[in-house]
Amino acid sequence: MNAAPFSLKTYLEGRKHIINASLERLIPTDRSPAARLFEAMRYSLMAGGKRLWPILTLAAFDATNKTGLPLERAMPFACAMECIHTSPSSPGFSQWKKTL
Repeated sequence: MNAAPFSLKTYLEGRKHIINASLERLIPTDRSPAARLFEAMRYSLMAGGKRLWPILTLAAFDATNKTGLPLERAMPFACAMECIHTSPSSPGFSQWKKTL
């Protein structure tokens, strides 16, 4: 029996969907005193993108997961990678600030 050929596009889209769902759950949407901060964080994180860093994090987990742990175990690390990548201290933002 032949397995279906690997599709990088399908893999990336599937992982991106899982990561986006996890990021949505990560930032609260309540009306607490920090609501404006959460709104700014959500705007930055959910602005779109390829999600390459968290996808690479999950791929590394897939490649080294010999015990069959669920993918959810690596999701906090993947989300942290995206948060770091999209933070205002990221190199892309720093380059933009230099042009002001």
